[in-house]
Amino acid sequence: MIYLLIAILKKVGREKNDIKRRIQKRKENQQKKIILLQSGSFYVTFFQDAEILSYLFSYKIHDDKVGFPTKNLEKVLFELQSKKLNYVIIRQNKKDILYDEEESNYFTLLKVASSYSEESLKIGNLLEEIQYILEVNPRYYQKIKDFIDEL
Repeated sequence: MIYLLIAILKKVGREKNDIKRRIQKRKENQQKKIILLQSGSFYVTFFQDAEILSYLFSYKIHDDKVGFPTKNLEKVLFELQSKKLNYVIIRQNKKDILYDEEESNYFTLLKVASSYSEESLKIGNLLEEIQYILEVNPRYYQKIKDFIDEL
């Protein structure tokens, strides 16, 4: 039974890597576009595109990927268009949808999103450190609070 579970997990891992490779390959030809891939009842995007969607919608990045339910697609597309971001939607068993305006803010927004992502990561790490310190030694609470109040 355990061998079957391991085999299934390996297969799922290979499938995820295959999808990422397909998206990377597609991205080489469409660098200025957000690539949205339909996966069941969700849309997913990877790598830099995930950073942009995370920045715009506060979606969590997990394993270089962001996903959202299909019911949110209209809201996402409206926002992408309003920010002058081109996109491609890769749908299951249907023709791709392409939104391609002459002017694209992709790289400008990517720079902002990447900076935001780095700052969020630093803040998250700092909060984890503070939480750990307080778990190990709750007496430091007042010192940390006084320090923050001085700021």
